[in-house]
Amino acid sequence: MLAVFEHYHIHVQELAPRTHRVGSAGVLADRFPGLPADGFSMTCDRARALVREDVQFLTWDHPLVTGALDFVLGSETGNSSFAWWPDPDVEGFYLEAVYVLESIAPLHLHIDRFLPPTPLRVLVDQRGNEISDTPVLEESDAYELLANPELRSGMLPELIRRSEAIGHSRAPEIIARARTEMNDLLEREIRRLMELREVNTSVPAAEIEALVNQQRELDQSLQAARLRLDAIRLIVRGPGDGVDL
Repeated sequence: MLAVFEHYHIHVQELAPRTHRVGSAGVLADRFPGLPADGFSMTCDRARALVREDVQFLTWDHPLVTGALDFVLGSETGNSSFAWWPDPDVEGFYLEAVYVLESIAPLHLHIDRFLPPTPLRVLVDQRGNEISDTPVLEESDAYELLANPELRSGMLPELIRRSEAIGHSRAPEIIARARTEMNDLLEREIRRLMELREVNTSVPAAEIEALVNQQRELDQSLQAARLRLDAIRLIVRGPGDGVDL
């Protein structure tokens, strides 16, 4: 959290070990989730929080923490980059894309039990061939590559389309596993309630019907899961400094 505050220029003053005063003088403080307008005092020390009612105890479930995670992950900052793959023997250009397979469903279905947002990493070379290697990368500021019109308007869009096609080819297997898990779980529960109702009429039929409806809605939502491009990285491989192509 201290790193997050520093990144968004929110002033933090240390009051004691693992205890800080968080101000509101940051550039983004007015829209930082869960941050009071006048700041607040926080601690990660449970013992201190128990004896200090004016100090908030920061846990993974604290609204400020969950809000910060959503804020960082939902930001477009950092979702595209360049990298250099040092290699004295091989030269090439690669596109690495990370897609997220996700299902949009009403909260009451809790669909993330079966299909949480699932990242799919795809790495292709300049010919669109999928690469299974895990490159060892270094930072690169090869932004001038995008000045090349052939790369920007021709090769790059084609590689993105190719990576997306590969991502879509992987999605059905993941969706099928999620549907199987969901159907197995709910069908067992439905059978249990139906058998229980045969010997105990106090078990409401509406409860069974609700489970059947939930199974149908979950199945429809899982089948409609979509693939979303979350991040992209251009990689130059070769003996240079990651700039020459």
